[in-house]
Amino acid sequence: MKIYLAAPFFNPVQVALVEKIEDLLATVYPGVEVFSPRKGKNALEMNGKYLSKGLVPPEPLKTAVFRDNYVNIEDASMVLAVIDDRDVGVLFELGFAYAKDVPILTYTDQSYGMNLMLAMSITAHTKGHAQLQEALQLFVRYFSQLGRADVDEADHTMAQILTRFKNPRQLREGWEKENER
Repeated sequence: MKIYLAAPFFNPVQVALVEKIEDLLATVYPGVEVFSPRKGKNALEMNGKYLSKGLVPPEPLKTAVFRDNYVNIEDASMVLAVIDDRDVGVLFELGFAYAKDVPILTYTDQSYGMNLMLAMSITAHTKGHAQLQEALQLFVRYFSQLGRADVDEADHTMAQILTRFKNPRQLREGWEKENER
């Protein structure tokens, strides 16, 4: 199983959240391969040699970073996307993943809901760390069942994912506040 982690990482708050998710994936799911674009070889070079110094990276390096990302999305079992800050790069990655039939799990720490286009294209949506862990456990089970050709069990697990993490009420903005009433 391979997870592509789509997330903005342009300020300390964003980086801290991505690191928290990377740590979760590494410690709770050590057998799962994770591609985090911020750790890609070409992205590290671009950020270290150019962007961190206020320089414009050369076109071949920007092209290599773009290629790293789309190739890893195509190769992923699923995309886990942080939608906080509604980063345009993440939104592009979601559209590309959907076009390539890669399942999408979105995550928000800010109670963001979905607009119609995102709601229709994602597989599941989580709010907060606890829901993310719960959804990831189900996805890991789902992909392991597919790996064993246990189609009926995989279908049952996907039904659990959809019921728990893709219902119309949860996809709306402010769901937690409404749910507390």
